[in-house]
Amino acid sequence: MKTKCLFLICLFLSFVLFPLNATAQNYSQWSLPEGATARLGKGSISGITFSPDSTQFAVANSVGIWIYNVHTGQELNLLVGHTAPVSSVCYSPDGKTLVSGSLDGTVGVWDVKTGDSLQTLVGSLLLPRGHTKGVLSVCYSPDGKMIAGGTMENTVYLWDVKTGDSLRTLIGPGMVESVCYSPDGKTLAGGDWDGTIQLWDVATGRSLRTFTLTGHTSEVHSVCYSPDGKTIASGFSDDTVQLWDATTGQRLRTFTGYSGNVNSLCYSPDGKTIAGGTGNGTVRLWDTTGRSLRTLTGHTSEVHSVCYSPDGKTIASGASDGTIRLWDVATGRSVRILTGHTSEVHSVCYSPDGKTIASGAWDGVRLWNVTTGRSLRTLTEHTRDVHSVCYSPDGKTLASGGGVWDDGTIRLWDVATGRSLRALMGYTIGVGSVCYSPDGKTIASGAWNGTILLWDARQINRQISTQIVPQSPQTPQTPQQIAKNALASTVLIVMQDARGQPLSTGSGFFVAHGIIATNLHVVEGVFNGYVKRVGMDRTYRIEGIIAMDSLQDLALIKISDVSSAVLPLGSSDKVQVGESVYVAGNPLGFLEGTFSNGIVSGVREFRVGSKRIQITAPVSEGSSGGPVLNSKGEVIGVAVAIITAGQNLNFAIPSNYLSELLNKVKGRK
Repeated sequence: MKTKCLFLICLFLSFVLFPLNATAQNYSQWSLPEGATARLGKGSISGITFSPDSTQFAVANSVGIWIYNVHTGQELNLLVGHTAPVSSVCYSPDGKTLVSGSLDGTVGVWDVKTGDSLQTLVGSLLLPRGHTKGVLSVCYSPDGKMIAGGTMENTVYLWDVKTGDSLRTLIGPGMVESVCYSPDGKTLAGGDWDGTIQLWDVATGRSLRTFTLTGHTSEVHSVCYSPDGKTIASGFSDDTVQLWDATTGQRLRTFTGYSGNVNSLCYSPDGKTIAGGTGNGTVRLWDTTGRSLRTLTGHTSEVHSVCYSPDGKTIASGASDGTIRLWDVATGRSVRILTGHTSEVHSVCYSPDGKTIASGAWDGVRLWNVTTGRSLRTLTEHTRDVHSVCYSPDGKTLASGGGVWDDGTIRLWDVATGRSLRALMGYTIGVGSVCYSPDGKTIASGAWNGTILLWDARQINRQISTQIVPQSPQTPQTPQQIAKNALASTVLIVMQDARGQPLSTGSGFFVAHGIIATNLHVVEGVFNGYVKRVGMDRTYRIEGIIAMDSLQDLALIKISDVSSAVLPLGSSDKVQVGESVYVAGNPLGFLEGTFSNGIVSGVREFRVGSKRIQITAPVSEGSSGGPVLNSKGEVIGVAVAIITAGQNLNFAIPSNYLSELLNKVKGRK
């Protein structure tokens, strides 16, 4: 039951998160995040089918139906019209039409050449628009004259393709997720979520036979006839495949091999052996004929990742027990246990030279010395879980992908120093996998929303080498000079409701022409707003948020028709306790242009990947988002908060986070 609910929830969220879009030319290049070169697919992919001549394939997902050219991978068309995610697609035998099933309870018939909607088929027992009795699977009969559709209301409908009339309704015992015609077209097989396989006589609609495993309650996800029609194969959610005699219903064979899910597979460098990490905490080795060679035991819980060393002599495995084990392939003996992670390890990867291992876990990324087992470095910019790590071919850069509890970023790290080089933003959901191409020119990332992004690693490296560098040290300025420059760049931000009434106020400052930095909480989730330069009457409409960092509470907003001084960004890494700082802002929204001073009283790590500078200069309500400057007049922080329970407990967001966000915007231009 939990699996059924999860399936429905995932499909519903896919629809909410990825609404229908209009057809776009060259979709693989459309609206890409910075650094990406192509997008393959969009939304939660629920079905793929090839055309009969193998020149095209159709992809069903939450956007609609994408048609691709098999040879070039080019998007040929996007078919939209369903009001809910598309769950299944199927070409007609002549390849001229396409049928689609959707969670909106309808079946669509489409002209493949033009993309036009030819007709919409609705089952006689389906509820009106807005119901939840969706269509999970569709299929043409071999002669192309009928369409079958399996639904969530335990029924299969048959339609006449020519007239669109509903011919008959076949009642099954559970939700029908998969349907398949026999090669002669006389019988229809359907797999249900209650673990049964049903056969129907197509001509009469009569139930011929039901296949059920005694005591078996797992869902049937797929059914398929053998080419001769004598055997039916079915895939179950318990990781087994069953073969059945199509005539008698007798179970012929069961394919197993695991006592738990297989979470990770990896070939040895010579291609002769396969390693697999399983849900029961073991690592299994097979040769390519399928013969089991060895079972490696030692982990106390589920193994999520396995990886061969470059020389093929050692295997690294990461598990839910928070450990990484190194195994001798020849003997199967555990030669070393790497400890230090405080939570489950999702990914392990050897460096190209085999001297270090990178691991991704719920508590971040770690680098390890293979020889000693010592933890070399911890990389902590991700907000939480890391599900994938991968070295560049030259071993100088590490890519990591944030998981479901992270912010969906891909981060690039300098392996030698551990410095965060770049955050690639393109997902709103967890990244399950990252991988460099063998030539190091491209990074591929796959996310849990069914999308793959390809990133130009060379372009990203060029941007990293030319990104904003804090200005060289200048002669210290007088407080009067700092105040004059800071207030010339500082603005009052007023956010309004739909009727134009003020809701909240904050501060900000110019970091580039027409671009103002502030706190995300000042501008997020409000209908509209305007900015006003300190000491001036004219207001400027906020055109939008052009970049944001929710973890650091930073936003860049855009306005037009203004020319203002830009404040230089300093390096917050050089901030020292005891040095003088200055804050410009607009306390309470009407004390415009307030300038105050203080000292740095500490640098605090509030949470993993997020630091704050503690200052004694006051930060009152309305000053959030204002600049915090050092004695050279450089911005070393963005005012963010005051703890009212304490005296002079004021904080600023380090400027290096702002520099990183601004670099992303400049890199897109």
